[in-house]
Amino acid sequence: MIGQGSVEVTASPPSTGDPVASYLVTAVSSGATCSAVAPVTTCVVTGLAGTTTHRFVVRASNAGGSSADSAPSAEITAGVCGVVPTPFSDVGPTAYYARAASCLLDRAITVNNPYKPAQLVNRAQMAGFLWRLAGEPTVEFPCGFADGDVIPVFAQQAACWLKAEGITTNDPYKPLDPVNRAQMAGFLWRLAGQPTVEFPCGFADGDVIPGYAQQAACWLKDEGITTNDPYKTAGPGEPCPDGIVSLPAGWRDRPVADP
Repeated sequence: MIGQGSVEVTASPPSTGDPVASYLVTAVSSGATCSAVAPVTTCVVTGLAGTTTHRFVVRASNAGGSSADSAPSAEITAGVCGVVPTPFSDVGPTAYYARAASCLLDRAITVNNPYKPAQLVNRAQMAGFLWRLAGEPTVEFPCGFADGDVIPVFAQQAACWLKAEGITTNDPYKPLDPVNRAQMAGFLWRLAGQPTVEFPCGFADGDVIPGYAQQAACWLKDEGITTNDPYKTAGPGEPCPDGIVSLPAGWRDRPVADP
């Protein structure tokens, strides 16, 4: 469960046939839907009554068409992911990322407590966040990174998964480099399947957003994942504090296609 009136649903990919490109999840009771773009198999259905139980069906699609709906899931009650005040000693109840950070802990996307919201996030940590968000898919390590020997153990499969899925194209990976807001946007946008959006999209500092992050930043704006304008007051190249990387939890609380 994640978010008030929301339920997180995970599809099980078929063991035979052509690979699935996307999943559509439908709440039987209300018709509310969410979708996931492969390789992600999880999405969040929102707008559900929290006082009743719900069942869900899943439809898979690929280039050959769509499947029939699956059998209905077991009943589940919509509820809240994360609690406020949070379990963290260093995250106050009024912090804009408080519930998102608490939800990351609930879902084991972060295991750090204290949370250290002012600590800069590096590329190894970002890989870990996204890999856990995707369900920790198993991949081979090493996978060809020129600097694979310096990738921390906790991020080795994660970085190789990012590479295998095209979410990163950097080689060397540079695991200890800090993640800035432009890079964070790029990671999440690629994870979402690189949806097409218009650029420019009204950012006051749009002229300094790097080319690779332009659609990504506009997608974050379109989906309400960021409300900053300018995108970063001091410029999109500013390092990204840990509080910002709580955004995957906030993003998952919205009925958008999953990265």
